[in-house]
Amino acid sequence: MGHRLRAKVQLEEIDRLKKELKKDPTKVLIVMDHKQKILQMKYREGQMEYYGKKGMIMLGTMIVKWVKKTIKFKEDGVEVQKEVVGFQYKFVDYIFKGYAGQDHTQVAAAIQKIVEQVQEQCPEVKEITFQSDNATCFASQELIPFIYHINAESKENGVPVVARWIFTEAQTGRGRLDTHFSYLNLILKSFVEDGNDVVLEEHILAAISFRGGVAGTTGMLLNCDNLSGLAISKKFKKRKICSRATHEVLWFEK
Repeated sequence: MGHRLRAKVQLEEIDRLKKELKKDPTKVLIVMDHKQKILQMKYREGQMEYYGKKGMIMLGTMIVKWVKKTIKFKEDGVEVQKEVVGFQYKFVDYIFKGYAGQDHTQVAAAIQKIVEQVQEQCPEVKEITFQSDNATCFASQELIPFIYHINAESKENGVPVVARWIFTEAQTGRGRLDTHFSYLNLILKSFVEDGNDVVLEEHILAAISFRGGVAGTTGMLLNCDNLSGLAISKKFKKRKICSRATHEVLWFEK
């Protein structure tokens, strides 16, 4: 019952968060999660190849934004313009080459890229809220000082700041991003059945672009051969942390 109650509070909070997006177009919600490891697939493969597969890592993100658009269409042979409003969902899938782990260092590298992309694609956005599950790579407290310093640099350069990170209750955060992952599985199978192999990270990117690509989806291949060590080396004053779990993080302006 406690789990059910926390899930209800969580869903109500996410709904309230989306209502805030309607009022303020300078805010976006970004949902992120790792797709289940993509195993190598071949159009024709032997038994040794089948059992000797290596998993490849993909981090999926879904950008949720309230938008107003003017669309043109013909009605009774006459061209008509109409303004429509609603939530826009964009997917960006990050494929990691040369880095097999799912840890806070990998997530920190992705956050840097995500913030850059939001600035390029949505220059009006000033504030980002992240949503993820409570996996160790996302809920790592090492990301708190990392984002703190990222925000300090962002304010100087006019880049969006990460204001909030919410963590969903186990087995209750499933949504459009998981549906997106399921559809990608079908795309990968279609790509292989067309006579192609998926044995390298580059092949995953080619599959996402297969037959015109997936609508509303961008694939990015990140070379992570030099990605190692701590997420941040800068000093950060902190008090002793005694919490067993992180449910929400807020970064306040001084």
